[in-house]
Amino acid sequence: MNRLFIFMVSTMLLLSCDDANDPNVNIDPFYGNLPEELIKELEKVATSMQTFEIDPSQSNSIVCDSGTILLIPSNSIVDENRNNISGNISIEVKEHFSKLDYLLSNLQTTYNDELLETGGMIYFNAYDMSGNPLKIAEGKSIRIETSSNIDSPNFFIGMRDK
Repeated sequence: MNRLFIFMVSTMLLLSCDDANDPNVNIDPFYGNLPEELIKELEKVATSMQTFEIDPSQSNSIVCDSGTILLIPSNSIVDENRNNISGNISIEVKEHFSKLDYLLSNLQTTYNDELLETGGMIYFNAYDMSGNPLKIAEGKSIRIETSSNIDSPNFFIGMRDK
């Protein structure tokens, strides 16, 4: 019995080792440091990415599947050199509003080791038609509207680091 207990504890300790600080470990932007096999299975059932094509020189309104509304003013998205974009761009959105969404996407609801109450999480990104990342122009903003049952929520902009 003791040997079985020691084996189980040793196995759990080995499996719980964290490689998040290892620069050679790739961190998936959507699922963190989960094993690749698990990510493939989660992708089959998790919330899917929504993609929209817009003309950034015009004002745009995007309504997502779960009701999130993106209001994107004209010329508010620029390239890495802060230049306006000519031609269409691709907007990616992934909405997370239920506990099941958080679980299936390995989303953490902690900040500085404190538990956060969440009214939802939204992934948003923009790319030109060549796949180059874009950003919000300095002095401009994009409005994101969503329904939440939390009074006066705080907003966090984050990047997955583990």
